[in-house]
Amino acid sequence: MSISSKMTAAIVAMGLALTFAVYLLQSNLVSTEFRKLEENQARTDLGRVLQRFDVLLETIDANVYDWAAWDDTYQFAEDNNLRFIDSNLYPETFENFGTDVVAFVDDDFEPLWVKVFDFAADPGERDLMDTHQDAVLETMREFALRIDTGTSRDDQYYSGLFSLGEQPVMFSMRPIIRSDGGGPVNGYLLFGTRLTPSLVEDYREQISVNFDIGSLASRDALKSQGDTAIENASSELMVARRPYLAGQEGGFLVTAYLPRHITQTGARTQNRVVGVFLLICLVIALMTWWMLRRNLVAPLQQLKSEVLYIRRTGDWSAQSEVQTQDEIGLLASEFNGMLKTIDEDHSKLTQLNDELSKEQARSLHAQKELERANWELKSLSEKDAVTGLFNRLALERKLDWDWSTLGRTGQPLSMLFVDIDLFKQYNDHYGHQAGDDCLRRVAIVMESVVRRDADMVARYGGEEFMILLPNTGKDEAHALGCHLLEVIRDEAIEHI
Repeated sequence: MSISSKMTAAIVAMGLALTFAVYLLQSNLVSTEFRKLEENQARTDLGRVLQRFDVLLETIDANVYDWAAWDDTYQFAEDNNLRFIDSNLYPETFENFGTDVVAFVDDDFEPLWVKVFDFAADPGERDLMDTHQDAVLETMREFALRIDTGTSRDDQYYSGLFSLGEQPVMFSMRPIIRSDGGGPVNGYLLFGTRLTPSLVEDYREQISVNFDIGSLASRDALKSQGDTAIENASSELMVARRPYLAGQEGGFLVTAYLPRHITQTGARTQNRVVGVFLLICLVIALMTWWMLRRNLVAPLQQLKSEVLYIRRTGDWSAQSEVQTQDEIGLLASEFNGMLKTIDEDHSKLTQLNDELSKEQARSLHAQKELERANWELKSLSEKDAVTGLFNRLALERKLDWDWSTLGRTGQPLSMLFVDIDLFKQYNDHYGHQAGDDCLRRVAIVMESVVRRDADMVARYGGEEFMILLPNTGKDEAHALGCHLLEVIRDEAIEHI
């Protein structure tokens, strides 16, 4: 057999082997990547479903946040006035919110206004309160124990899922407080949305994903399902499952049914690629092998190795050694120029980043110093240097605030004017140092008697003090004043 025949046979054999290798690569690598893409798409679609439920829960909580910290709601929880119901509590309002479970209760969990709507029913059959009221109230009693009213206003809530009949209800619950965030808590408000089949169907259409939700399950039952589970139901359908709110008291399992378009398209593409590649190998292998090997493949492999080395090591100062007199050589030259520019820019960027970090550190330090100085200045401006009580300026600020706030709600405001008798003679007899000690002892006694956070004890001037008592009637103030006199007498401060 001639050398030409051997070469032809070798090229044909190489082409067939290469075609077979391509087929194996397509089957084991490309198909695997298509399956990974399909699984990633399934996770994305499933995530869109869960995100839709997250948006619903955030919307419910935003509405509860607004209504629970409304002065009109606070007044309604206090006196159960019909004006609030007639003016605000329309079924159409909650239908626009997408909320069909609404419960206002007082601080003893007695119902003020509880409704469970079925907006899909006829107007005369929408109210399901008689069927579900006891279950809603019992649920609110349980979840109220999980709300810490001592935290900030934004954190005073509990949200999640509970079961109402056979349907999960997504809800948020908050204490009823004043609009300024003040208390005391005057009851609780719950908004919820029942995850009815019609609502689930609307979500399917909105996000274009076919999915189902399971019934409400315990946290342990959901955790036993694991995180995201993806399986091939058939060659045309993929099923993805993930628990929703598995970390809370209860949640449900979301199951999405997704067509396997990617792998089906990939299989068809794979077959076409293998067939075309076989034809190309048989037609042009003999004419192009030597030329490609000598003039194209070897230089490109060298350039590729150099690029991978630079990428792996991050050595931007490296240079390519490919020096052919063709486009590959020009590409290598341009690549070297680009590496030089990147290396210079990287050095400048590193320097600028160091300078920026230092400047940021100096700015943060200056900001902290300024905040500390402002805090100290504010503290000094509102404190009396001798007694440590609030001074007249702080008293006047609080008086203006309480006068405005209590004037709107009609609650009483009392003040006690405290004056130390014969204090000038006391100073003249014992000296100013003893006088200051006397003022401090009286201040300590007053602060021990007046213990509410809303009250204020302030030095008005000289031996005069003021006690501000918001939400306190005349009789309570008089009793407090008499008690204060007794405690000061029991203190037995030495006097002339």
